[in-house]
Amino acid sequence: MTRKKKTTRVELIELDTEEEVDEEFEDGETNDEQLDDATFEEEFDLLTERMLEIVHQGQEVIKENDSWRKPQWKDFAVLLPSRTGLIKLEKFLKEKNIPFVVHGGIGFFERQEVKDMLSLLKWISRPWECVYILAVLRSPIVGLKLDELFCHKKQCPGGTVEGIW
Repeated sequence: MTRKKKTTRVELIELDTEEEVDEEFEDGETNDEQLDDATFEEEFDLLTERMLEIVHQGQEVIKENDSWRKPQWKDFAVLLPSRTGLIKLEKFLKEKNIPFVVHGGIGFFERQEVKDMLSLLKWISRPWECVYILAVLRSPIVGLKLDELFCHKKQCPGGTVEGIW
């Protein structure tokens, strides 16, 4: 088996983040979480737009063996320092119809819908554990709001979740 010899190309895209620090968000707050979200969104929008530009230009920029060819999606790799923004990156890639595969990314179990189903399964397995029934009641499976839970708690004998059963 002969391996194709590829020449690697790396492109660094730098953002001007000074403007973001002074930016005030719609709700009047500028906390770190919102700054991180804004930074991720700007970075991922810029990144995905650049990927689309490279592919659509169709310039022969990939050297394989002794010839050049047009880039394909499989030629791209996005490296992230942490998994914090991976879900947002996936969202941008999906919105722009860019095919992708995640290697070593955030776990399947970090998604909210998976957490909800795991809570349901844990409750079925251990129905005496209040935390699981509360998680199920608050999840989209049942959809109770916090104030509705408090209202039900007041109506339960002894004011506990166990009183529901």
